[in-house]
Amino acid sequence: MCLDLSNNIALCEDPMDTVKMLAPYTIMCHIKDVGLDMYEDGFLLSEVVMGEGILDLKQIVQTLRNEDADMPFYLEMVTRDPTEIPVFTDKYWASFDNTYSPLPGRDLARTLNLVRKNPPKKPLPRVTGLSQEAAVKFEDETTGSRSNTRGRF
Repeated sequence: MCLDLSNNIALCEDPMDTVKMLAPYTIMCHIKDVGLDMYEDGFLLSEVVMGEGILDLKQIVQTLRNEDADMPFYLEMVTRDPTEIPVFTDKYWASFDNTYSPLPGRDLARTLNLVRKNPPKKPLPRVTGLSQEAAVKFEDETTGSRSNTRGRF
């Protein structure tokens, strides 16, 4: 599988628990760092400059490399507004209603605690309202190139 380091957070999973559980099945990783912040319906999730977010990237890479020393890592940075994770709405919980493993309350509490205890060092990136030129400049500043940067770690 291709492991993405932010999707699991939107499901209120602990990032390192997910990495450890999925490492044996991972053949490549979309590496990124993420910032979190609260908003009225839940929390915000956003790709941020490596080292400015909440992920322990050194431990993540080490864990995955312990499974496969040659595992490729691809930088995935999406230039967009933060993703809203509306955990305080019925719409969010609809996908859990008919599952065999509903989300335990402790996982929601742990995730909200993670958000609360790790406020972003600076406002999460936003591109709404930027001109195309300003959006391209912003992407250059956050990814180091004019397109999604792909490279090996």
